[in-house]
Amino acid sequence: MEVGQTSQATIYARVPWNDTKIDLVEGSLYRFTADGTWWDLVIRTDADGYPTKVWPQAYYESQRPVPDALWFCLVGVVKETDGPAFVIGRRNEIEASRSGRLFCCANDAPNFYFNNFGKVQLEVERIR
Repeated sequence: MEVGQTSQATIYARVPWNDTKIDLVEGSLYRFTADGTWWDLVIRTDADGYPTKVWPQAYYESQRPVPDALWFCLVGVVKETDGPAFVIGRRNEIEASRSGRLFCCANDAPNFYFNNFGKVQLEVERIR
């Protein structure tokens, strides 16, 4: 993707890592915009996520891709490099720390994607 171009991807709440088919370039700045609604069983939220609501969730917080981020916050990772996951949320600008394919998911514990529903539409624009 060249500077000024945009790409879109659908991120499903039930899929642990959605392949966006978007390649990021190290050092480039990207604008991320995510719209839509997804559910963690019965908890409805957007790509900014929600705080821990019930005590059993607290036990699993450390297992999420980004442990310090909210539940169901949209997160991403550049898979080819095994780098750390990062927060995207509903709106964010991020400089790519490495080059490679962007994968995204709802910030949930690994064994609990089965009870997730919904999707968000992600738009990525390379702005520098």
